Amino acid sequence: MKILLSFFSLIFTVSLACAETKDRLVHAKEGSVEFAIPATSPVQEFSFNDEYGSSIRFKGSFVLTGTYLYGYFRGNVDGDGVLFFMPDKASAATLPYWHDRGPIEEISFINPEKFVKDVIPAAALGKLKNKSAMTVTGKTTILVDTYEASIDCDTPTYSVNFISVQENRKFIASRSQIDDDGC
Repeated sequence: MKILLSFFSLIFTVSLACAETKDRLVHAKEGSVEFAIPATSPVQEFSFNDEYGSSIRFKGSFVLTGTYLYGYFRGNVDGDGVLFFMPDKASAATLPYWHDRGPIEEISFINPEKFVKDVIPAAALGKLKNKSAMTVTGKTTILVDTYEASIDCDTPTYSVNFISVQENRKFIASRSQIDDDGC
């Protein structure tokens, strides 16, 4: 009897844990787009962007950790650098996402110039400027706000407003260029 009671207690505990970590689904204004908001998300309060029916904006600031890549597309070293930010697994797991596509893999910045100036070391930017390096990559922890998720041409995009650096780690400057996969 004691074993049976322990078994039911375990089942009940596991059921509660699963219920607590379930993502909340939110329907966008237009179409059948559903956004999933993890229970552990640092942003829960949202509004729909009136301009785009399948865009959702979240209030609040939060910390993100991940890897950035900044540099030049192959064959376009005279243009402006491009910036990519890939949140680590732990950060990505807490962010709202388009339910049909799964958790996010990349985030863009509303203010990429501020990110580049504040996060990427001056020595690395100097190497990019004089073309002794074509890309810089590094790991960082940053404070952001104004998280937005939108769907455009059946593709999810995610963006944040960069506020400040919390921790910068080692960076690598490389002669490799970024491949442009197009649309």
